Amino acid sequence: MKKKEIILSLTPSFFGDNVNTDLIHAPSNFTIDRDRLRSDYVSRKNKNIDECPEKIIIAGENFGLGSSRFSTVIALKNTGVRCVIADSISRIFERNLACCAIFAFRFAPGVRAAEFFNDESHSAIEVKIEPRAKKAVALIKQAGGKTAEAFADIYLYEIAAAGGMVNYIAGKK
Repeated sequence: MKKKEIILSLTPSFFGDNVNTDLIHAPSNFTIDRDRLRSDYVSRKNKNIDECPEKIIIAGENFGLGSSRFSTVIALKNTGVRCVIADSISRIFERNLACCAIFAFRFAPGVRAAEFFNDESHSAIEVKIEPRAKKAVALIKQAGGKTAEAFADIYLYEIAAAGGMVNYIAGKK
């Protein structure tokens, strides 16, 4: 499989540190109807975010900690989230994101989400994803020209780029 560059233009929503899965998708909103799963928290963080079809979450430390319910990731997907870039991401949550075709990246050492983005950074940002030998690199560019790098495990990148785990496995046969 030839690895190709992916360029996304996304509307950001900024999350702070220690955002757990119960906050992203409250247990009271749980349903087995996959089409009704949504993240009210993502919508509340940016009032205009529902108007944008594709979104990115920028987060601080420990994003996605807590329960490892897959329904939280489906809720993000159904809310239009295509990419998550954080200072750190819970390992199980990071794998679940990739399995649901959501790119998950960690900021480069020395870069902190809170210093790069804030609640006022609502203009679209460009994310250029370049797969390399052992990792994928996301080059992030804000409208004002500010840039940062983030990294992902190449295996998780390949799963997300294939459209999720089912498509990835089907493509390997």
